[in-house]
Amino acid sequence: GTEKAGDRFREAINTYELVLKDVDVPAFLKLQVETKLAETLRKISENDRALVHLSNVVYDYTGHQKVLPPGSALWFTRAAFIAAEIFESRKMWTDAIHIYERVVSAGVDTAGEAKARIKRIKKERWNSPS
Repeated sequence: GTEKAGDRFREAINTYELVLKDVDVPAFLKLQVETKLAETLRKISENDRALVHLSNVVYDYTGHQKVLPPGSALWFTRAAFIAAEIFESRKMWTDAIHIYERVVSAGVDTAGEAKARIKRIKKERWNSPS
């Protein structure tokens, strides 16, 4: 039931947090673990905690992009889009745009999608009274 699922989520969260505390875990693996931790936190409606971890991934990736293996872009992109979606759901348009701008400036495959979302937010949200 729901209680068992909640326990499984908490167990996963504890495991992810242990991995993140391990100084020997490579940076690219931490991006993956931190993204998965954030996704799990979202499943139990812990969006504030999820945002902390998603932001860590976004800033860690953009700060170390040159030395990270190419596969790291997947976790950066996933974290960035999830974070931006949380900001959009909260009507925090500026924060969402800042995240999308990081995707654009990182030059990853999803930069075009991020540009389109920035354009949509500016058109739909900033030009309308809300």
